[in-house]
Amino acid sequence: MLSDQRPLSPAELAAALGCSRHTVDCAIKAKTIPAVRIGRRLFIPRRVATEILENGRIPPLATA
Repeated sequence: MLSDQRPLSPAELAAALGCSRHTVDCAIKAKTIPAVRIGRRLFIPRRVATEILENGRIPPLATA
């Protein structure tokens, strides 16, 4: 399904999940879905999106 390694935008993740962009934005704001901000744009790492889509769960955040 998700073959390339580029990160997803919130709109792309929402389309893949079949939910609204607002739902994804709220989950990012609540830090439920990890995202990276580059400039003004948000991106969801591909491994996070794959885990959500394939297993139905959000992977734990890596701690340093």
